[in-house]
Amino acid sequence: MQRAVFANTAARIGSRQTWEAQIATVRAGGMEAVREATLARFLSADYRQKHPETVSEVEAMLLATDPRGYIAACDVLCATDLHELVPTIAVPSLILAGELDATCAVPRIAVGNRREPVESLCGSRPPFKPRISRDV
Repeated sequence: MQRAVFANTAARIGSRQTWEAQIATVRAGGMEAVREATLARFLSADYRQKHPETVSEVEAMLLATDPRGYIAACDVLCATDLHELVPTIAVPSLILAGELDATCAVPRIAVGNRREPVESLCGSRPPFKPRISRDV
């Protein structure tokens, strides 16, 4: 591999408590129970207002998701911590993040037990997209 792209991601996404709460919410109320919070997290308020047709498409996809599959994905994210692997990435990497993405914003990455500028990842740089979350 000569280059890599990391989009809207992190070495650790969320916390164990966050994922356990998400799992409990879906078990109790299905996908409808996480609809509003998920749309707000994935699409900025400005984008939702300007693109209602896309919001409807994303919402339909979310509500069509099998809760068992969603819970399984949450279980994986709950248990996954890739901080130790970040320093092993030895190729120039493009790191994409939206300024409003509270979950996966990457102005700094974790390297070992310390926070380092994203540029420490083999000459990488973050082309932040201003005023967006994970807008489509």
